[in-house]
Amino acid sequence: LEVDLPNLAMEVDASLAETALAAGELAVAMVHAEAVLAALQGGTPIDGTEEPVRVYLACWQVLDAAADQRAHAVLGDGHALLMRRAQGIADTHRRVGFLRLVPHHRRLIEAWDRHRPGAS
Repeated sequence: LEVDLPNLAMEVDASLAETALAAGELAVAMVHAEAVLAALQGGTPIDGTEEPVRVYLACWQVLDAAADQRAHAVLGDGHALLMRRAQGIADTHRRVGFLRLVPHHRRLIEAWDRHRPGAS
């Protein structure tokens, strides 16, 4: 049985990229990150994934480790997505929790704060 759900495949590739990077296998991590980036560029919607911010964070981590010039753009795209989603949460306490208590959301914000233009 084959199911055509490319957006879910992005999450699998992002997880494999994270795992390979943690194991010190940068070349393998890049293969998986490239698959995610190709899907995004090809128009696969990130909205169908369970954890879209984690997908962007994983790709950024791999690209950053590889000193790939696309890293900043991927980090910026992930940050923009996270901020758009946070704006949809009217309750301030819940919005802060969404941004700070979800580990991959917090890590992406921390990375953005360190690497955004003008950050020192």
